[in-house]
Amino acid sequence: MKLQPNIQFSDLTPAEIAAERQRRATAGQKLADYTDPKFAKQTAFIKDPARFKLALCTRRAGKTEGACIDLIQSAQNVPGSVGIFFGRTRISAKNVAWRILRRRVEKLGLPCEVNKTELSISFPNGSMIFLAGVDATADERDKYLGMALYRVYIDECASHRQDIYELCVGVIMPALVDHDGSLILLGTPGNFTKGLFYRLSSGKAEPSDPPCSIHRWTAFDNPYMAKKWADEIDKIERERPAFKLTPLYKQHYLGEWVVDDTRLCYHYDDERNGYTEMPPGEWTHVMGVDLGYEDDTAFVVLAFSKASPLLYVREAYKRKKMDITDVANRVRYYVEKYGPEAIVVDGAAKQAVAEMVRRHKLELIASDKRDKANFMGILDAEIVQGHVLFQVEEAFPLIDEASGLIWADPKPGIQTVVRKENPACANHACDAFLYAWRYSYSYLGQVPENTPAAGSPEALRREAKALEVDAKARALKLGLQAQQWPNEARSAQFLPDTDGLEWPTPSGWEN
Repeated sequence: MKLQPNIQFSDLTPAEIAAERQRRATAGQKLADYTDPKFAKQTAFIKDPARFKLALCTRRAGKTEGACIDLIQSAQNVPGSVGIFFGRTRISAKNVAWRILRRRVEKLGLPCEVNKTELSISFPNGSMIFLAGVDATADERDKYLGMALYRVYIDECASHRQDIYELCVGVIMPALVDHDGSLILLGTPGNFTKGLFYRLSSGKAEPSDPPCSIHRWTAFDNPYMAKKWADEIDKIERERPAFKLTPLYKQHYLGEWVVDDTRLCYHYDDERNGYTEMPPGEWTHVMGVDLGYEDDTAFVVLAFSKASPLLYVREAYKRKKMDITDVANRVRYYVEKYGPEAIVVDGAAKQAVAEMVRRHKLELIASDKRDKANFMGILDAEIVQGHVLFQVEEAFPLIDEASGLIWADPKPGIQTVVRKENPACANHACDAFLYAWRYSYSYLGQVPENTPAAGSPEALRREAKALEVDAKARALKLGLQAQQWPNEARSAQFLPDTDGLEWPTPSGWEN
């Protein structure tokens, strides 16, 4: 395809292009319409004039084909306009949409210039279509988003590594104002039940979310796929009917938001793990702190007792852009409120920890991050057994994170040795939770039995057992403490010297 002489718009200014559009509209010039009357739901989606809209579809529903049709006819009808198709990555955008765009342009016989290197299509009227990745560098994205945009599609919205709220609301939508353009989100349900796309498509929009026109359809609504889709489902019914009960089937074949619980890092359940009132008794508290700035800084307070085998999450809190003084003040607040025996802090931010220890006189312990995935599995097992309870109101930031934290997808062709959390999921409160949990001793607690008479054989056996358990706990804690920071770190006053340290046996557990 060769670029034809750009007769009408090659050197026009934006004001001249706007005037030309007005002239054409006044002259009643017919607009290009490449929609398919046989495909009613796709056509309704394309022709919806909403400035912000969304399509939640199954696989093979024709949403990408519809996006390409809309980009081409928009380029034809709005001289000098810019359309962009964003994939999760540049490669995924190319794999998904480039072939469709080129085939459509060729089939329509449009005189365009195709640039394979830039993944762009230029039209004689000055319009452009670009393909790009949401994961592009800031400079690369600015190259596109600095233009006056008319159509912007974001594909695979349920699979992005980050919430696209800021990109959509803060970056793209202001760039659509010049041409009164539209932003359109595309996706199939997945396991990441957080972020803008999930909220809008599941009917859980927040007050700060922009109004959005929602479209839903399946491959059964695609006249070119309906029979093949039905045959495929019949085959599944015959050969592997159990697959129809899986979340994967409901996501990709029915377009439903159903989380695959095998992908969840923590299996929290309201009925099993929620509580509203803390039982009476003497409680030992520990606190975990995960440091951030652009990300959240999170605080989680846990309680356990030698008279109970249960671990209680008393409170969770998180906030962005907390400086060192903010964090120190929040720690002091919890020290006054709960008097935690240990404050376990993300040890990666050594400067921040040193500042809080030296200037703010806080006694902090560095978190142990080794074997994180394995310890997360142990903690999850305790949650599933109902040994960990969460205060449903005060611990909501942690409950909200834990309910949506999933493991990352393994990379194709690479055998995953160590599981990692999906980077699209917030995990700051969960990390603070894990830090504190590794310093709790709820598993040593026991429900009190009838107390035997003092001096009796049973009383003596219990006393000996208690001393043995206490010695093991003390040795374990001292060993962990010694591994947290090398001697040079202690000498730098990250932590108090541990010589002769009587902590970590919690108060009241000595006997």
